[in-house]
Amino acid sequence: MSVAMEPTPATELRKGALGLGFIVFFVISAAGPLVAIAGGLPIGIMLGNGAGTPALLVATVAILLLFAAGYTAMARHVTNAGGFYAFTARGLGGTAGGAAALIALLGYNTMTEPLSDELIRRISPIHGAYSDIRPVINYYRVTNENRLLFGSSTSLVEHIPHDLKEWNRRLMVEVFPYLSDVKIDLAWGGPMASTLNLFPQIGPLADRPNAFFVQGYSGFGVTPSQIICKILAEGILGGSDRYRLVSSIPRATIKGKDRYRNLLVTLGKVMHQSTGYWHGRR
Repeated sequence: MSVAMEPTPATELRKGALGLGFIVFFVISAAGPLVAIAGGLPIGIMLGNGAGTPALLVATVAILLLFAAGYTAMARHVTNAGGFYAFTARGLGGTAGGAAALIALLGYNTMTEPLSDELIRRISPIHGAYSDIRPVINYYRVTNENRLLFGSSTSLVEHIPHDLKEWNRRLMVEVFPYLSDVKIDLAWGGPMASTLNLFPQIGPLADRPNAFFVQGYSGFGVTPSQIICKILAEGILGGSDRYRLVSSIPRATIKGKDRYRNLLVTLGKVMHQSTGYWHGRR
């Protein structure tokens, strides 16, 4: 008689998870504090009040020592490749851990005036929802009022366009040249939750195993949301192989995501767009 063993969730990084682009930007970010020290410290000493700058360094070292001691102590008990997400979730709960693994990405949408049935048939006879496969995607769908809803995000530098209607119109006309004379009735934008690997995250909260979450579609919700929600439902109903697989994907913490959001999002877009271009996802 054989006994079926419950598969153990993976806690290590998948093979190839750290590519050249990730390593390059990791090294750059790690060297960033040296710029502040080399550029700011001499000025601080020259223009400071004497003991202020050395006292600041002593306080910083003390904080880092406390952090290092706590991190080392927790590392003995948290054997997970999820980085600071795993540590935050263990110490402050799953909600805080999940928030630490996301960064806000700005997306912008426009909605056209009602279109003729002929134009709607050219755009999508089935009134479907679509997106392309680029790292920073365009997505669109036809509404029940025969309007085209079209959205995207800035391709490289994270910023708010001065004129959302014209900015989105330009992208829309690249995809649908025959809509160049169509009026744009509405334009708006707002933040979207993005993850480091651009893949949605699912699972139970660490401190409430009967409460489940799904987050971080990174702008790709049009395509994977249906299957991701089905997988989440399987987890709520007792689990499945694909639920265990998806929920075990490490959730890396994005450090500095609040203070340096624009810079980090821009670097991420450059990295993912460059990788996508290299692999033909233009």
